[in-house]
Amino acid sequence: ERMLAYIKDIRNFCDGLEYQIQFNDYRMLTTLDRNGSSFLRLVDSCLSRENSSRSRSPTTWEKETASAMYYHVRPSLST
Repeated sequence: ERMLAYIKDIRNFCDGLEYQIQFNDYRMLTTLDRNGSSFLRLVDSCLSRENSSRSRSPTTWEKETASAMYYHVRPSLST
């Protein structure tokens, strides 16, 4: 239930970010870079696991992959 609430909030926030593009005002991008950097690193780490067909399971001692430890990669649509 909490996960679904997070997903809903993130999707709504992404819609709002997309709306910002039309204004060509990059202050929100700067704010996102500054305040959302740890979340964006988590996103990048998880998605890089999904986008790599040769990806191995992350280990707890690797700083770059530790945050994606519990991210289960979705099955590939092109089977």
